[in-house]
Amino acid sequence: MHPVLEGLSTLRSKMLQTFVNIRHFHELPWEEKISSDFNGLFTKSKDELVFWQKELAKLNFRPFEQPEPNCMGWVDASDHSIGGVLVKIKPGGCEPMPVTMDNWVLDGAGVLPRIRNCARMQVDVFSPNPKKITDHDLDPNVVQEVFMVHRNLSYAEKAVDSNERELLAALELILGCLQSIKNSVFTLHFDNINAATILEKGSPKFRLQNYAIFVANLCKQHNIVIRTVWIPRCLNNVADIISKMVDYDDYTVEEEFFKFAIQITGYVPNFDRFANNWNSKCTQFNSLSYCVGSGGVDAFNYSWAGKAKNWLFPPPRLIIPAILHLEKCKGTGLLIIPQWKSAAFYPFLMSFITSKGTKRWILPGKNVFRRGADNTTCFGPDFVGNVELWLLDFNN
Repeated sequence: MHPVLEGLSTLRSKMLQTFVNIRHFHELPWEEKISSDFNGLFTKSKDELVFWQKELAKLNFRPFEQPEPNCMGWVDASDHSIGGVLVKIKPGGCEPMPVTMDNWVLDGAGVLPRIRNCARMQVDVFSPNPKKITDHDLDPNVVQEVFMVHRNLSYAEKAVDSNERELLAALELILGCLQSIKNSVFTLHFDNINAATILEKGSPKFRLQNYAIFVANLCKQHNIVIRTVWIPRCLNNVADIISKMVDYDDYTVEEEFFKFAIQITGYVPNFDRFANNWNSKCTQFNSLSYCVGSGGVDAFNYSWAGKAKNWLFPPPRLIIPAILHLEKCKGTGLLIIPQWKSAAFYPFLMSFITSKGTKRWILPGKNVFRRGADNTTCFGPDFVGNVELWLLDFNN
């Protein structure tokens, strides 16, 4: 089966293989019944039999020439974050860059490539045939789009092993960029050989097998041909750098306070402009990087007008830009700020206090905020001082 079905033959038969292993372990004859103490194993095995019964005839072919990938991705996971980068290639543009010294320039920091939107790359200038050590060998002229995915891990996710974190990074990359990789041939690179193998061939461990099956079903549903590749860590620079980043602004407000803010203001937001898929207060949201369900990266790239009723909880350094953008768009929004009267944004915001359509509420800040990755941030349940809610209407 493997020459035709490749990794799918083992991915969709891992639980059946477990029964075979039980028979070998107990040295049972072929006709003997096999028993297991774990009922879930029978359910999973039955699902595999049903899958092959339905799909074997459809999958029993393989072209001699495999199509070239039109999307390529790299993922990595650290102890506290996951990261990935996806490159979408222009049609007919998957050509490797010629390896010549003309592609490189020298600066004070060493040898750098003439490639934009990539991490620093290295080259062995003393070799007679210099080779690049890069995340990919694509000419920037054939790159159509570049997507970056990053998310802090929760406390529970930090406790799992490195294989599961790598698989989680792969899943977040696929889900975050799903609309862009539909109907495509997608090559995904890991610097963890176990994760690359599990996504291709599955795992006897249930929790890891669930990742592999979920990705396989997702790719089948959206007509994605996925190929996993292991690469050395030195070739995974961009994803490695992203996974080591920490988003210190992922704090948010408690759900109870958000509901209370709606109750006292009578304003029901439908778009959270500074959020991610873990802390968003609205179904629609903008995020710092691509993530599951994001309505777009970088809220300032989009209009906040029209039917959008905006919930605004920007980091303090972005409060003034957020107000200016809302005014420029002639939109409406409910803004929450700490009552820091000595901060630069406070007198600026007070200049709108007499404007038509502007209302303000002053509330105690205790138990308003929920901390994110940064345990030292002041935005937590023990916040000292007051907070202010501002209802801003620039529509008129």
